[in-house]
Amino acid sequence: MKRAGRSALLVAAMLVALTGCKSTSQTPNPKPTPTASATLTPIHVAEMFYVGDTPPGFKLFSENYRVTGLGLTSLTKLISDLLDGRAKPLDPDYSNLWGHGTSLLSIKVDVPSVTVDLNLGKLNLGSEAEMRAIDEIFWTIAKFMPKITRMNLLVDGKKIESLAGHVDATKTFLL
Repeated sequence: MKRAGRSALLVAAMLVALTGCKSTSQTPNPKPTPTASATLTPIHVAEMFYVGDTPPGFKLFSENYRVTGLGLTSLTKLISDLLDGRAKPLDPDYSNLWGHGTSLLSIKVDVPSVTVDLNLGKLNLGSEAEMRAIDEIFWTIAKFMPKITRMNLLVDGKKIESLAGHVDATKTFLL
């Protein structure tokens, strides 16, 4: 009985001691601190289109490309990277036909249309490659914004006959 009494007394003493203790390691924090994910822009994967040379001719191929956000600013960055040549395909069999001094001036979206205004650098391509270069832009935009089905191209704010002398760039390109 003495042993049971001591055990009960010891347990009771420990409970009193524990309930009376306050932790001094925690400091009150009246404002919740934002987590890292709340302050970062989410990363998304977009499809960037490149050209591959196949036996029947040039063909478009897509690769995943990381972008932040989903709006017009992200689309502008995506197309800027394509046009100035920063977006390079991972597959060595694919090519980005842009670069060589071309840059994006603006993109204007008016669903279902988009107008892409370029500052055109050197674009020395045959007719098939010129069409695929235009397709690289159009398909990259259309996959990023699926409601886009029409594209107009401008160079320095004006319609021009052709980008490299072969494809009629005055027309509206349709998906």
